[in-house]
Amino acid sequence: SLAKMILNFIQLILGILLITTILLQGRSGGIAGGWSGKSFQSKRGIERTFFFLTIVLTIFFLISSILILLVA
Repeated sequence: SLAKMILNFIQLILGILLITTILLQGRSGGIAGGWSGKSFQSKRGIERTFFFLTIVLTIFFLISSILILLVA
């Protein structure tokens, strides 16, 4: 159906955006940042923006997944 096709497209775009924000977050701290005391510092500036954007995109991705299940 048209609704399912639109939801699949939305989920594809959300997935690409989510992967992009996660990869961009990794550049600021990376794995090494997780092992040092740096991980306990507060997030500032663009790092904080990417952090909240990742949370929002994850919620939208979850909602779109549930909607696809309900439409099918």
